[in-house]
Amino acid sequence: MNLVIKGGKEFARMLEELPDAISAEILETALYAGAQIVQQRAVEKCPKPAERRRPGTVPLHESIQISTVEKNAAHAKVNVGTNVPYAHLVEFGHQIVARGPSRRMVSVTRVSASGRVTSRLGVDPDSKRFQTAGAVGFVAARPFLRPAFDESRAEIVARVGESLGASIEREARELLKAA
Repeated sequence: MNLVIKGGKEFARMLEELPDAISAEILETALYAGAQIVQQRAVEKCPKPAERRRPGTVPLHESIQISTVEKNAAHAKVNVGTNVPYAHLVEFGHQIVARGPSRRMVSVTRVSASGRVTSRLGVDPDSKRFQTAGAVGFVAARPFLRPAFDESRAEIVARVGESLGASIEREARELLKAA
């Protein structure tokens, strides 16, 4: 989501009056506040199986994190997501592909953001040959991240705005005291 602020000239002027490090920190803090809403809702919506299928794996709902991608005085980027390798399969659904009689066949199913299957390949790790793998079923999508964001848009914008306003006022008061 890109957040564009109306009255940007006034806002930009306020940020320019603050030191660069403070401006970047204000933007990051405000975006982080909005991202916490998405993270919380995604954790609530995330499927939570009664038992873990593979030992040593991190449950999907525990892996949803907020991270700052970049920040400077002009803009900041904050991501909400997970690094669990199967998260996209849960979010978008996937086909179940037979691995073959030797179970040495590795199956890959790519699903685009729209949910459309883009390819199905089987790779034999020893021979490196590709072949079409037949789908034997489909696991339905159980979206958690997209709905968490979509349902929270108004609340995110409000929280970011409140945080920006409070932070700018606080920093402006501190700069006036110092001057």
